[in-house]
Amino acid sequence: MCTLAAASIGATVIGTLFQAKGQADAAKAQAGQYQYQAAVDRNNKIIADRQAEDAIKRGEAEEESHRRKVNAIKADQRVGFASRGIDLGSDVVVETLSDTAMLGELDALTIRSNAEREAYGYRVQGMNYEASAGNNALAAKNAKSAGKTAMMSTLLSGASTVAGDYATYKDKGIFK
Repeated sequence: MCTLAAASIGATVIGTLFQAKGQADAAKAQAGQYQYQAAVDRNNKIIADRQAEDAIKRGEAEEESHRRKVNAIKADQRVGFASRGIDLGSDVVVETLSDTAMLGELDALTIRSNAEREAYGYRVQGMNYEASAGNNALAAKNAKSAGKTAMMSTLLSGASTVAGDYATYKDKGIFK
């Protein structure tokens, strides 16, 4: 009978240790998943920042290209007026060229504004990725802590069970 009681207590000890190890391993795996996601989020932030920079550079190039086109249009307008014999200093020519320049500049500024809005969207996206990375890093830390707590709880519970079983068996005279 003593052998069976000792085997029962031994099985409880072994089961408790395996359960505690399983909890520790599960916590480590969960923390690893959170750490991986945090790394993905940090990489996505870098990509979003690069996209924001690219949007600004593309906007600058498009804005400059548009200004060149407007200058070419104004040059064509001058040539057209001159070929018809219209005085380039006349009010109609000055107003036409001025309107062309004004509308062209408005379009150039719209191009710049659109590029800045696109870049802003990428920056906000990058901030969201950064916040998510922080949350996932914290979740990884919490998963490790929770795993240690669960493991300790299991070990203490198992020790309590073993002590209780031992006391019961001793009271029955199985252990002397």
